[in-house]
This record gives sequence, C-alpha cells and structure tokens, in this order.
Amino acid sequence: MRSTTSDSHDLSPAIRRPAGVRRAVITALVGLLSFGLVVTGAGIGNEPAHAAAYGPGYDGANGHIGAFLVGSSVVYCLRPAERGPTGSTTFAGYQTWSGGSSGPSMSATSNARINWAISTYGQTTNDDWAVAVTLYVWSLADPTEYNSHGMSGDVYYIYRAPVSRHNTIRAYLAQIRAADDAITAAPGVAGSGSLDFAVDENNNYLGTVTVVGLNPAAATGTVTLTNGIFPATGTNVISGVTANMVLDVQGVPPTDDGEPYKISGSGVFTNPAGWLGRVAVYTTPGAQPLAGPGGRPVTNFTIVGLDPADRATVFHPALTTRVASQFIEPGQPFDDVVTFTTVPAVDGLNNPWFASPISGEYQPILARGTVYGPFLEQPKEADDVPLGAPVAGTATITTTLVDGPTVPYTVTSTEVALEAGFYTWVWEIRYDEQTVITRMLLPDDYSFVDRFGQVAETQISPMQLRFSTELTATEVAVSDVIDDAIDTYTVGGWLRQDGSRIPVTLTGTAYWSAGQPVVSDTVPASAEPLGTYSVTTTGPGMVVSEDIAVGLRAGFVSMVWCVDPAVQPAAVRGMTAAWCDQYGLPSETVQVKAPSIVTAAQPLATAGGTVTDTAIVSGSVPTVGLDVTFEGYLQPQDATVPVCEAGNVVFSSSAAIRVTEPGEYTSEEFEVSLGHMGTVYWVETAHLPDGTLIHEGQCGLANETTQIQPVQVTTVATPSVELGEPSRDTAEMVGMIPPGATVTFNAYRQPEGRMTGGGSLLDPEGMLIDPICEEENRVFDGADQPIAAPAGHFPDGVEMTGPWITFTEVGTYYWMETLRDGDGDLLHQGTCGAALETTLVAAASPPLPNTGASGGLHSWMWLGVGSAAAGIALVGGAAWCNRRRLGLAA
Repeated sequence: MRSTTSDSHDLSPAIRRPAGVRRAVITALVGLLSFGLVVTGAGIGNEPAHAAAYGPGYDGANGHIGAFLVGSSVVYCLRPAERGPTGSTTFAGYQTWSGGSSGPSMSATSNARINWAISTYGQTTNDDWAVAVTLYVWSLADPTEYNSHGMSGDVYYIYRAPVSRHNTIRAYLAQIRAADDAITAAPGVAGSGSLDFAVDENNNYLGTVTVVGLNPAAATGTVTLTNGIFPATGTNVISGVTANMVLDVQGVPPTDDGEPYKISGSGVFTNPAGWLGRVAVYTTPGAQPLAGPGGRPVTNFTIVGLDPADRATVFHPALTTRVASQFIEPGQPFDDVVTFTTVPAVDGLNNPWFASPISGEYQPILARGTVYGPFLEQPKEADDVPLGAPVAGTATITTTLVDGPTVPYTVTSTEVALEAGFYTWVWEIRYDEQTVITRMLLPDDYSFVDRFGQVAETQISPMQLRFSTELTATEVAVSDVIDDAIDTYTVGGWLRQDGSRIPVTLTGTAYWSAGQPVVSDTVPASAEPLGTYSVTTTGPGMVVSEDIAVGLRAGFVSMVWCVDPAVQPAAVRGMTAAWCDQYGLPSETVQVKAPSIVTAAQPLATAGGTVTDTAIVSGSVPTVGLDVTFEGYLQPQDATVPVCEAGNVVFSSSAAIRVTEPGEYTSEEFEVSLGHMGTVYWVETAHLPDGTLIHEGQCGLANETTQIQPVQVTTVATPSVELGEPSRDTAEMVGMIPPGATVTFNAYRQPEGRMTGGGSLLDPEGMLIDPICEEENRVFDGADQPIAAPAGHFPDGVEMTGPWITFTEVGTYYWMETLRDGDGDLLHQGTCGAALETTLVAAASPPLPNTGASGGLHSWMWLGVGSAAAGIALVGGAAWCNRRRLGLAA
C-alpha cells in the first residue's frame, strides 16, 4: 500500500532508540560492492555470524532509519516495529519472504521488487537513498504495521530523518516507485528452442536460419555455424541473437571435390532478464530480520539445427563479351573483352562460381571464341551460326585461380583482318575442354554458347574507299569556278546498312600556290587553303563537285580529296577508313590567270578640250566579266609626290564599263576648264560584278598622266604701211588646240603721237600715252570674220593669219588676237600695245620726178631705200624681242 498523506499531521511517539548510538563510518568498499556478488549471493551463505551495525541513514530523536551492515553486505530491516538487530546476526538463506507478522503475505512479485530495490538502489553509501529504500521495503514487507499510525508510513517514519532532507528522500522514493511497475518475478525455468535452416533453391549457397521456440523468450545468445558463415559478420559466429530472429547464412563447402554438404549450427543462450522473487534473509535472535539482494535468474542453455536438404556445389559458368575496339584496320588482329558469370539451370538453380573452401582459389574455366566474317553488313543475331559462315580467327581464354569471374579478360587472336567488313565473335564453354576437377563441379555434358551476330561482339574493318579525280579545265581566270569529277571505287566490297550501301562523304580542299605544285603525299605548308567542299557518294562511280572557287589571285589551285571518318553520317561513322589522294596531281591542278590591264591616258590637254583614259585589257577575263572605272586626280601645286586622294579627285566614271573580253576600253570624256590647269593623274580600277576588287592602277604612272596647259600664242602684225595699203595680224599657236576653237583679230587706232624706237607712243610734249584697246577706238572687229583653228596637238606650232585690213587714216594701230574654244570660252587674248602687235600707217609718198636717168637710182632714192632698211631692221628687232618675251626665239 502506498500512502500520500502529508507529514504535517501530529505524530504519536515512536519507539525510542538510544540517541547516542551512531552508525559506523561507511567505507568506499560498501559503494564498490560487486553487483554480481550481490545478485548471485556468492559468498553470502558462507559468511560467518556478525553483529549487525548501522549503515547509511540517520539517528534522530524518533529513532534510527536507514540500512545496516552485515559484514560486507548492505541490508535492510523487514519489520519496522521490532527491535533492532544488535546481537549476533547470521545468514538464514534465500527466502521468499512471507510478509509482516500482522499483514498479508507477500507475493513473488513483491519479493522480486524488494530484491530489485535493495540490489539497484540500496547498495549505497548515501544516507538519503538508504532512507528511501528503507521506506520502500517497509511499505511492501510489513504494510499493515507501516501504515498503523493513523497516517502513511511515508509521513510517519520520515521524521526519523532531519526535516531538511525530507524533500530529497521523497524524490528518491518516488523514483523507486515509478520504476517498480516493470518488475515482476522471473521464473526459474530451463531454456529451450531450435535453429531452423532454409536452403535457397536458386542458389544453394544461400539461405537463412531462424531462432524458433526460444524459452525464455528474453534470452540472448551466440550462434556458431559449421560449413557456413553469416554474411553480416563474414565469419561463422554471430552474437546478440534473440527469439524469432532470421539470419542470412552462406554455405562453405567442406571439401574441394564438389560433394553435397549441409550447414549446421548451435546456439548458446543466456536469460538475464527479470528478478528472482526472493531476498537474502539475515536473522538476529529477538530482533528485526534483515534482507539483502536476492539475485537475478541466470539461465544458460544450448539450441541446435541442421539444413533440411543437401546443398549442391554445381555451378553453370557463362560469359558475356564486348569487342575491345569496334573498328580494326586491315592487318590488325581481332580482340574481345570476355566477362565471366553464371546462369541458372532449368530448375532455377544458379550457384555462384565455385571457390575452394581451403585455398580460396576459383575453379578455372576455359572458353573458346571464334571470329566469323567478313560480312558486308552487320549479321542478323541468331542462336546458331549460319551454315557456311567464313571463319576469320579463333582464340581461347582460361579464368585465373585468383581472379576467377571477378575481372574481365581481353583476348587477342593470332589472325588479322584481311578485308573490309563485319566480323562477329561467338564464344562457347565446352564440358569436354575443362579439367577433371572442374567437370566434377559442372552438370554432366554442360555447355554454354552465346548468340551469333551480337552487335556488342562485332568488329568492323572499315571500307577502303579510293577515287581518281579530274578538274574540268586546266586554265581559268581569277574568280572563276570549276567542277571536279570524282570516280570512286573500293578495295574490297562496299559495306552496307539495312541492305543498302552506306553513304560516304568526301571532303575536298582547294589549295593555292604561286607556282606549279609538285606532287606529294602531304600538303606543303606553303600551300594556302582557299575553301572546303563536300560531296556524298553511295556506290562506285562518278560524282561531281560543282562550283569550286579558284580565288582572285593568279597562280595555281590544286584540289586534295579525303575520306574523313569524323565527318561521316553518325549512323555509319567509322565504317569507312581515312584516305586522301595526293597533292599537286596534274588532273587536280588548274592554272589561274588574272587579266592584264594597262592604260594610256591622253598626255596633253588645254582648257576647253576633253581628256580620256584608255584601259587595255588582255589575258584571261573572268567569265562573269569585269567592271572598269576611271578616276582623275589634279595634282596639288605644293605636292612633291603624286597624290590620288578623295580631296583632289576631278573626274570619276559615272558608270562602269563591263569588260567581257580582251580589248581597249576608253573612259568617258573629261571636259577640261581653266580650273584644271596642271597635272592630272589617272587611276583605273577593275571589279567583279559583286564589287570584289580585281585590279587597281597606280597613282603617278607616266602613261597615266595628262598635262593640262594653256595654248601659247605669239602674234606679229604688219609693222607699217602707207595709207591705202593693207595690213594684217598673224598668230602662231603652240600646244593643244581643242576642237571648235576660233581666232579673231581686232585693231584699235591710238591717239595722235609719235612712236619711239622702243615701241612706246609719246604725245607732242613727249609724254607716254598708255595703250588703249576699247570699243570706242576699235576700227576693226574681227568677230565678224572668225578664223577656225585646227584641233590637235601642235608642239611645233601652227600659224594662223588674219584678214587683210586697209586703214583709212594715218596713225598708230594696235592689234589684239582672241582665241576661244568651241563654246566661246576664252582661251587666250593678246596684250594691248604689244610691240609686235603695232602697225604704223603713214601718208602716201608723192610720185618720184622723172629725171631721165637710167641704169641707176637717183641719190634720193638710195636715201629712201636706206631709210626703209633701217625701218625694217627696227621692226625686225622689235619682233625678235617680242618672240623672246614669249619664249619663241630660236
């Protein structure tokens, strides 16, 4: 009975104990008592009689409460109302305590709980724990007396301890009571059970063992196998085994001869669970009985088991393969990677590869491989090899003792691929090719053969494609295109896929070189690639690669064609071997010629005329034609080198001239004005119709230069005449005279005066009279009688004479010539008052008198002749000076 009454109630006087009795000092030995010694009671029955002494607890005014010491045992009073054990105390054995003298008898469970409390909490040196255990023991062992004071014994008896310790003691007591519901009395029965083995029908090495019928069910144990191991531990022993546990097992054959065997096992189990329903009883004549630990049940027992049927060691070796390399070159041996395994029998049995239980070595297996081929197409997979399938090679492999089936094996044949095509491996394991011992581990007449035509077991010797090629021309112009005819064939058969010949992509590269290429197996570093082309063929015969561009430079272009495995269609990639034809083959080389363009510009021009440039095209003209244009650049006066820039261009073609064949092509006419005087440099360009530049002239070439100069004019008028005699003006022109040019001559009468020997006109006072050539004093207007000037270049000059004019008055007349182009624009005009442009008109001489003289001149006539000669000399000198001034003197 448990009490929850508060300790605040009045208490009746308790039985008094001598307050001066002190408990003995609790040594560390009591705290270090061996639990096993207590629970088993080892040595307790042999202990000699001792006088009980106070153990941990308290002595107070209301009496002692706590444990006692009997020898090395910490024990507790069973009846609180009886006298303390102060005499000789002896061990009375393990008993199922019946309870207090006035209370109900104790059950086995109550005995087990007292045993548990004393064993678990009571073996202490702590005063509070000793008091809590004492109160718990009294409440079960003598409940009537414990609660006979009008209140709970928990309240009544705790006052034997100091009040300051009550809360701690109550907490400890509550902890004990909270845990005792799980404590029951353990039966003292003998253990039993069995090990139930099961064999995996599909793998006799595997199976389980189950712990069946374990009693007591709480027992645990260790199981040991014979001819087997536990995969969980890797050994034949496993611990911590409990009831109904199912454990995986793996067989270990006891011999190497393949004989059937069984796995057996035994398990040793122990049941430490629960508490015995008893206590160790100590008695003292006339005093309280004392209780010590009653111990726990310990049951050791063995269970056994055996396989229900034999375990077979027979295994069924098999293999899978994949070729080491899918593609092999001609002359290369066949290779395959073989991985060994096992397969189930018809009844499902699939034992692992046999390994010796003694040495751990794997049983060796020999396998034989045969290579069939070549085939033009991937063979269809089949169980059997087709009749007549050609054999290309064989090989064998034997698994090693150390590695067995755990590693792949690479196998290489002694034979090599002689032709292009598909080669497929077929592997088999024959019973009659194994060792005697191995045959003991195989089913009788066992064999394994893999399937024919498996893709993973097929190797391909790539097709050897070859070709010859020929360009459709030997000479072309820059920018032209050309076709290449490629004639394909194979060395051996043409491989197929899904019944059709596989497509092959040919890749061609055009290489440019300045000189004639030399035939070689490799392309020289100096050859410059121009472009890459491709064409696909699906069988022997001719294919054409069209529109191969030869580029824009003169030289040679040579094609090189290749089979590149990397650019083949994905589905057939690798089925064609790499191959290229030679570089520089004559049939694959074309000479590329550029058109030759030279120019001839008009060398001289003058204002009012026109200028042209002419491009002379020879050689090979591109098929698409050339667009030729011209530009003229007026050289800056301060430039020291030819300048042809946008800032000084004076002429540009308004439209290009399309050139489709050799010939001369002249630019549009460039109309020259006075603003163009100087040097004009011409630059011609030739483009393809798409704007690609093919040719550009050079600035400043002599044949591309035009000098634009004024016409140099020198005039000489009739120096003197007598009134009534005609006179005229004569002009000599040096240079370029434009078509349609005209010359006019005008005459102007000067004011009265006298002409000096130097050609100046002086008035009567001797003052210089400035030349006047105005409309007011013009006496002859030559515009009414223009004279056509011859067109062309006159480096030595051309002379043009004006009309004869008869002046009607004596005086001085100045002539002025005017040169105009066909549009009337002024090209040159003489200077008013120029010395050689003056005509003196004198009065007519009177008639000479007839003297009758003959055969001679009168003296006055000689005087006149002399004067005329002097005048002619004067005029001639003036004319000579004028020519010097104009730069025309010889």
